[in-house]
Amino acid sequence: MRRWLRAIDQRRLFAAVRPSPLAASLRQRAERAAMTLVAMAPFAAEVPEAAVMAGAVRAA
Repeated sequence: MRRWLRAIDQRRLFAAVRPSPLAASLRQRAERAAMTLVAMAPFAAEVPEAAVMAGAVRAA
């Protein structure tokens, strides 16, 4: 998880996700990334994980 979050903050993974504030915890950083990916999903899913994955596909 730490490597993924570091890659997101460095814009190497999911460049559409803005870097987190320096004081944010790992959990807060992961939540921010997940919320951004859900917002990018092309459909509203009943299962949140499906929306995250759909958003990730669009963000990649």
